[in-house]
Amino acid sequence: MLAGRKAHPVIMALSYGSTFISTSAIVGFGGVAAMFGMSLLWLTFCNVFVGIFIAFVVLGGKTRKVGHTLDAHTFPEFLGRRYQSKFIQVFAGLVIFLFMPLYTAAVLIGGSEFITTHFGVSYELSLLVFAVLTAGYVMAGGLKGVMYTDALQGGIMFIGMAVLLVATYALAGGVIQGHQDLTAMTSQIFVGHTAIGHQGWTSMPLFGWGAAKYNLWWIVITTLVMGVGIGVLAQPQLVVRFMTVKSDRELNRAVWVGGVFILMMTGVAFTVGALSNVYFYKTEVIRGQLISTSEKVNVIAKQERFETKTVPARLLHIDTTGNGLADTHVVANGLGKAEAISPQGRGEAAGGRESGSPSQGLQFLACGGSDGRGGWMFNPDSIIPIFVTRALPRWFGVLFLLTLLAAAMSTLSSQIHTMEPESAMTYSNNSWEGRRRPSALPGSG
Repeated sequence: MLAGRKAHPVIMALSYGSTFISTSAIVGFGGVAAMFGMSLLWLTFCNVFVGIFIAFVVLGGKTRKVGHTLDAHTFPEFLGRRYQSKFIQVFAGLVIFLFMPLYTAAVLIGGSEFITTHFGVSYELSLLVFAVLTAGYVMAGGLKGVMYTDALQGGIMFIGMAVLLVATYALAGGVIQGHQDLTAMTSQIFVGHTAIGHQGWTSMPLFGWGAAKYNLWWIVITTLVMGVGIGVLAQPQLVVRFMTVKSDRELNRAVWVGGVFILMMTGVAFTVGALSNVYFYKTEVIRGQLISTSEKVNVIAKQERFETKTVPARLLHIDTTGNGLADTHVVANGLGKAEAISPQGRGEAAGGRESGSPSQGLQFLACGGSDGRGGWMFNPDSIIPIFVTRALPRWFGVLFLLTLLAAAMSTLSSQIHTMEPESAMTYSNNSWEGRRRPSALPGSG
């Protein structure tokens, strides 16, 4: 359960970081950065400062000492013994048992979808292989097996993201040119984002309160930066990592490795997401057979539990592969009040052929797809995969696939280990007898 409490600091840091970073951080938040820009880099700062420095230096040492003193092996057991409360332990175990599967399911779905897309096998087979392979080495090797595979997967992720960063800046004409071009693209901002305070992909949103034009600032800072950046401190699969090293010295040594790793993962994803706009606007051309046109479609722009907002638009369905099936769906223009939904792409149609060099706004809309119920919705999660597929060499597509699978598998294995029901829900011998009591803690009464 604790890898012998003798984990090497580099292994521990890479395991912590690769568990922390899943496909959602690279693909999902990369897509968000493509919409909102580099203001999301404040989340990278928060991830490194709070998720690594504060977690390791301030909380990690105490967690390790208390866990060792109480001989705790899991997060619920740690809480229960520290506060001498069976209720707290069982409640924490129930929270993990009931809600961690939702997070695990999301990772399983994401990894299986990537395998299906890139290897052409059925979703069911992808899911089975992905789940069985990961669960197999977790059960066989315990946390030590999880941490060593995490470290290997973390190395793959690091290499993949480093190559992605270099390739993106090369496509953009260099660091300075890329950022200058991105700054100059303010006229291409999606009008819906401008209305809530978007000032450019290299600028912070408009700050203030009491009006809709300040909404984006609050979304970025409170929901994304603070919500995701601070929430990492409470993830049980990460907290247990602090109890795997033998001293505070190892934790301090792990800070540098963990900090650089998280900087590379989130910093690169957010930077590449924003810079993808330069490529899409200056380079991207969609060419293919125009299969059909939907003259009036309500495209979902926002979908929440109690609210769905749609905008009317004209939709083009284009076959870009030559197999006779539409694989790219582009919003050509908005209708009515949504006519100015985005700057229009430069396009032409001749003999049933459709080609165009879309703006960022139009390219974002081109990432839309069916919502599974016969409708259409914007899908920012597809921005990074589309950028990698269309802008970068095919060999990098394979490397990026390995990067995403490594991110998914490293997170999934830690989730499976954390959800082990017996350790999460019961006491050893169902008794406090024979255990060191909380009074043995340094400084306690």
